[in-house]
Amino acid sequence: MKLKLITYIFFLQIIFSADGGFSGTVYNESSEPLPGANVYLKDTNIGTSTDINGEFF
Repeated sequence: MKLKLITYIFFLQIIFSADGGFSGTVYNESSEPLPGANVYLKDTNIGTSTDINGEFF
């Protein structure tokens, strides 16, 4: 039982320490930053919007 608990805690630390984030800048056809664009990871419901500089975090 103690080994299972230690293993469980170990895996929780790995899961919560993973960054998993994404960031970047969105540009339009004229290579200008695009504010207010919606950005999503493909095949997920994880997303964000760009700021005034076209950047997302």
